[in-house]
Amino acid sequence: RYEYLDNLPLPRRRINPDASQVNYRYDNGRLLLTGIENQRNEHYQLDYYPNGLLRLEIGFDGGTTGYKYDLNGQLLEKTQYPTPGYPDQPRLITAYQRDSAGRLLLKTLPDGSQIRYSYDSLGRLTRVHDGDRPLIFQYDLQDRLITEHQGQVTLRYQYDAQGRLRACQLPDGNRLTYYYRQGAGLT
Repeated sequence: RYEYLDNLPLPRRRINPDASQVNYRYDNGRLLLTGIENQRNEHYQLDYYPNGLLRLEIGFDGGTTGYKYDLNGQLLEKTQYPTPGYPDQPRLITAYQRDSAGRLLLKTLPDGSQIRYSYDSLGRLTRVHDGDRPLIFQYDLQDRLITEHQGQVTLRYQYDAQGRLRACQLPDGNRLTYYYRQGAGLT
């Protein structure tokens, strides 16, 4: 079960079925999550830039990840630093390049491999290419995703008159059908 901060929808503590606890800490001004203490008394820490974007996270294992952003708040770089006690681990940097609209164009992974992203004139993601098999997206006239295709695998989506997802045809020909209650959500 969860216990919440007074008059706020933020969890303060999670009490597990075995009575162990996970505690959550927030900064006082912005109510951003700054720490988690798990049932083994290990700590996960989060630190933010003044604008509220995540600057640094330190995992339960002590592994540290840093983040850098552009002036629009778009992620430019993620750096994973060596875990304490493992000095031979390299620093791993993932870099992100974006267009003037903030859309991701290129992701360069720590090993130097690159993933390229393409968009149509309406700004919809149409292609993700990792140098091996591109993932292609197609949309209908209402801007709904209707096809995902990669190599020999295709997913097809159908929608009802209200624009809700009605069915998904899987690569093996099986079909997932979605049903909705009138005036309610997915059943």
